[in-house]
Amino acid sequence: MIGAILSDTKNLKSGSTTYTDREAVKALNNIAGISDMDAFYQKMYKASISYEGMSDKDIFFNDYKEYKIGGKQLSVACINAYDVESAKKLAKRMKTIMPSTQQSTGMDMSFALISILHDDISVTYFVSSNNAANEVLKAAFGDKVVFEDTFCRIEPYASRKKVFIPAITKVLDSKK
Repeated sequence: MIGAILSDTKNLKSGSTTYTDREAVKALNNIAGISDMDAFYQKMYKASISYEGMSDKDIFFNDYKEYKIGGKQLSVACINAYDVESAKKLAKRMKTIMPSTQQSTGMDMSFALISILHDDISVTYFVSSNNAANEVLKAAFGDKVVFEDTFCRIEPYASRKKVFIPAITKVLDSKK
């Protein structure tokens, strides 16, 4: 149970972490007796971001959600990476397959959010499927993001639910 809470809250560091999450971990640890919670999370985190044996499409659709916002159909995939190098490699891989996934799902635009959130690293890379998606990113995040190669980076970590979707919604709803 502790593993589930830590996974969902990114080791209690996500913006969506609640007081109840923190108290539940404390209470459950009285039973489990985990001496090093950070080491426990790191081991679990590394295992969870191993995409060994998965195709790029499998990775993209692993944590994937569709939305209808401002009359547009869009999708957002969330992917975790351990370090900057692996995040950038995943970003390039997702950029390659996103046009076909967007077409097969009938979306107007798609995004992949590749996040690193452990120790002192808190960053998300946004990958967009097309020019329309790029324009929405620019309008939604402006100078809060740094554009690199075929993706952009935002610090700290950007939750799909609490940061990304509200910003995208504001832009797309204003274009109705």
